[in-house]
Amino acid sequence: MKQKVIFLLSHQPNPRFIKQINYISKSKEVHVFHFSRKGLKELPMQSYYKNVKVEELAIIQNFSFKTLYNRLFQYLVSVKRLRHIFKKNNFDFIIMNNIDMYFLYRLSSFALRKQLKKVIEISDLIYLHEKNNFFAKLFKFFEKIAFSKIDKVIFTSEKFYSNYYYKIYDRKYFILENKPLSNMLPKKIKKRKNKKVIIGIVGLLLQLETYKYLFDYIKNNKNFEVHIYGKGVYETEVKKYAEQNDNIKFFGSYNFFQDISKIYSSIDIIYMAYSSKIQSLNNKLALPNKLYEAMYFKVPIITSKNTYLGELVENFSIGHAIDYSNNNELRIALESILFKKEFFLKNFESLNEEIYLGDQDYKKFLIFLDE
Repeated sequence: MKQKVIFLLSHQPNPRFIKQINYISKSKEVHVFHFSRKGLKELPMQSYYKNVKVEELAIIQNFSFKTLYNRLFQYLVSVKRLRHIFKKNNFDFIIMNNIDMYFLYRLSSFALRKQLKKVIEISDLIYLHEKNNFFAKLFKFFEKIAFSKIDKVIFTSEKFYSNYYYKIYDRKYFILENKPLSNMLPKKIKKRKNKKVIIGIVGLLLQLETYKYLFDYIKNNKNFEVHIYGKGVYETEVKKYAEQNDNIKFFGSYNFFQDISKIYSSIDIIYMAYSSKIQSLNNKLALPNKLYEAMYFKVPIITSKNTYLGELVENFSIGHAIDYSNNNELRIALESILFKKEFFLKNFESLNEEIYLGDQDYKKFLIFLDE
């Protein structure tokens, strides 16, 4: 009999979780229960394998102190439904994101005979991790309690553990970077020859400060265009820039599994600078999916100095890490990429596929879950 797995997520599954869900469903029975958040793209049911069962629990707002009570209310309303689910299904283990899902699980399963093997994924650090005020201390107190009860942890960046979580967790963990799986990637298509240099911003729009410097640098410059694919917190502001500048174009949301090949074939450079002011610890340590996508599609990267991402980009010589607020550094990076195209292409081609494809990682991941 197949093992039964439940995913309990605080947002609708994004491509990263859909990869996990689909991969695990090849050998286990998978149920997904999630909350949904406004501003995050809802991927179609066709994104899941047919044997995956997916249900929405409630719609919640993004976290802030203003929305805290509403969010807690929706969580508490969901307890009864989840309790019924846990009674009805004989799950073997649960995969959660964030500690709020851990406490929701504990409330929903209180006094039930079977306690599941508990796995939590840490895919980002939040601003409370780098603060020391009352709310940050309270959060860290509850986080420490949760991690003392968790069986296994997944980190999407080694630096999350080595720079923070080693202080509160000393048991089994697995580094599952946000690499694409080869069988879930669309076929590469021929690179488009652009009349202008196309700089792409791809994914959730969370870094307005860094975008502004790029927009101000290229506006009224006929040699460049910025193409923006995605949605997020700063979608409205980004749209305004596009409306006011002919060489900034906003294309909106996209379907990763259907559109990503077309997007990367159309851009010459990907811009993924991260703010040094907003959630700076996460920005310094995280490794985004766009790193691996850029490697796969061989698109040079411009990112931020003093970040783990920037360190890897420089070490592999596949782009430049700059001070995004320094126009001279941005100019030098753009010129370098434009005039040394063969150099960067050669460096991309020399990368071992295991650096940017997750096939081998996921095989080891299944073993990790079963241990």
